[in-house]
Amino acid sequence: MITIIDLARDAGTYESMTPERPSDLGLIVEPDAWWPKQRQTIGAILSCLIGGYDNVLLNAPAGSGKTLVSAAVCKLRHSKAIVLTHTLALQDQYLRTASWAVTIKGKSNYKCGDPEQKNAWQVLAALGKDSLTAEECDDYLECSNPWRNGCPYFQALGQAAEADIAVLNYAYAVRILSQKYMKRGLCTPEDDLPRLNPFRRPLLICDEGHLANDAIVTACSLELWHGVMRKVGIGRWPDYSNDALAWKVWAEQVRMVPSLGRFKTPDLVLQARYQNLIERLRQLSLINPDDWIVQREEKKTKFYPIWARLVTDRLLDYFPSKLIMSATLGDPKLLCEKLGLQGNTAYIDVPSTFPVANRPVHYWPVVSLSKDSGDDAFEALSTAIKHIVNQPYCTDKKGIIHVASYKMVSQLRPYLGSYPRFLFHEEIKHRENMVAYFREDTGGNSVIITPSLTTGFDLPYDIGFQIIAKVPFAYLGDPL
Repeated sequence: MITIIDLARDAGTYESMTPERPSDLGLIVEPDAWWPKQRQTIGAILSCLIGGYDNVLLNAPAGSGKTLVSAAVCKLRHSKAIVLTHTLALQDQYLRTASWAVTIKGKSNYKCGDPEQKNAWQVLAALGKDSLTAEECDDYLECSNPWRNGCPYFQALGQAAEADIAVLNYAYAVRILSQKYMKRGLCTPEDDLPRLNPFRRPLLICDEGHLANDAIVTACSLELWHGVMRKVGIGRWPDYSNDALAWKVWAEQVRMVPSLGRFKTPDLVLQARYQNLIERLRQLSLINPDDWIVQREEKKTKFYPIWARLVTDRLLDYFPSKLIMSATLGDPKLLCEKLGLQGNTAYIDVPSTFPVANRPVHYWPVVSLSKDSGDDAFEALSTAIKHIVNQPYCTDKKGIIHVASYKMVSQLRPYLGSYPRFLFHEEIKHRENMVAYFREDTGGNSVIITPSLTTGFDLPYDIGFQIIAKVPFAYLGDPL
């Protein structure tokens, strides 16, 4: 059941539930004042949670301060919470707004704290690297005392476990929440007893909630690498089949082969990958084939649940209360169905507080683009882009040009590359550096051409204009 909350009808009541300033709750922001509609929104969410709603869906426009709203709710409820974001970049962005929170990421994002330990040289040689991540250390070397070795990952894990608000990404949350008890990284050497998982908390906050279904589906996916299977002696698999049942039956059969269970190798990297493969085969043998899809690639085969609701027990079910926020939640009934949300649900729709005159949208059909478009089409598009950025309103302001792919960025470069204002984002790995440069270009007029600054990135007061050069279609290679 979904209840629509009328924010305007009880605005006075909701506003009275929130202190006059963020600093009254210990939230330090500049300026020390609520944005329009924030106090009413905080009060409405709080009223719903106190009133017994299991799920609160908040649809609030970009720039309305949802991060501060969720932090205030936690403070007023005196409740610890987990915040989920879609990407690592959004985790870092959340901390720029909410300095009171603590983030924790997967082990691959932290360096090994003891690079000189036994057998490290062998792993480095096998990987062709000069340093190890915490993930590689734990997988291949089985570090037994991360606290003694000063492992940055386990130190960050301990800090996040103690924080009132811990910020995780969906993929990491699925892994960490599966552990009922936790020991490593959360106990000092003097206190070596396991304890209940501190990340299972009273409140879950899903930021960019419209992406939650895809994020959970991706986080719960399985991958089988063909090269690893060959190396451990698995020579055949349903390589040309998209039939999930065929793969499930195959996984059950392979797990019964005695020689597979006796596989041993002095290659520490291969041995760790073998152990990972065995676990993936176990998980694959347990799936309901009617609920999973298969995606075959050249080097690996991937398996996805069709909807997040099919794996809700691996994430959402750990939290009695859930706050799901976005500027584009869409149909609340459809969202609840996709996520498998149970119990009573409240839906709060916050109207935009920005005047329409301050957010105009102009439509200019310049050229029809497709994968077969030639030089003439991109020259015409580039001419239109130069015309816009040279308008009086845009000449001294920074901007973003949204395109459909990295290939399209490269196709525009020959026509725009001679203009120093343009920054060409041609590879995903350069995104963080590109965004950092854009932020630091204070008073400048740089313009990013990118396919991947699409949702969740907060660049307040940095952008004077945006151009959508090509609206992307859905990925036709997606088996769903």
